[in-house]
Amino acid sequence: MSDLIDPARPERYRLTRATRRLIEAVRKMDPDVDLSQIAAQVEKLTSEVEQHQIEIGEQRGRGNYRRRSPLVGRSNAMAPPFTYEFDSDQVAVHGTFGLAYEGPPGFVHGGWISLAFDEIMGMANAIGGHVALTARLTVKYREPTPLEQPVRIEAHTKKVEGRRITTIGTLSVGEKVTAEAEGLFIALDEKRTKKHFG
Repeated sequence: MSDLIDPARPERYRLTRATRRLIEAVRKMDPDVDLSQIAAQVEKLTSEVEQHQIEIGEQRGRGNYRRRSPLVGRSNAMAPPFTYEFDSDQVAVHGTFGLAYEGPPGFVHGGWISLAFDEIMGMANAIGGHVALTARLTVKYREPTPLEQPVRIEAHTKKVEGRRITTIGTLSVGEKVTAEAEGLFIALDEKRTKKHFG
């Protein structure tokens, strides 16, 4: 999975990291600070970045999806700064969810947990040689997952029956499992892959 990082794009990743820091810093700002000057600076910089946009259709053919993913994308500022381990058809992810991912006060939003499972289980399928789309995802939230504490997300392909792939995953904080999931994925043949992803 070396394609998660493109060594030819160091400045793109530098910009992504800086933007991620900005998102987190804004989330943590003192609400009583006068933001007018800071807002003007960010607006100006955003306008400069917008001058270099390309259309969504063009992006489909540029580089690997995983680099743009909302969970594992090194080019996506909303992706948490996680690290990964890959082994056969199993993936393990380590990192923390910052305040940008908050749902209930002090805890990770359940939608981000669901997204994490969907993405990591899809990656487990992919490294096992199965290009597939999610048909069903069931998440059991055993208890709230705290923000800003190290988490570990694991997923592996449980069984393959024709085009139907069942994959399972867990999210842990320390030794405690705070959420678990099971997904049903439908494998795509070459024709369907081209139709959906170009």
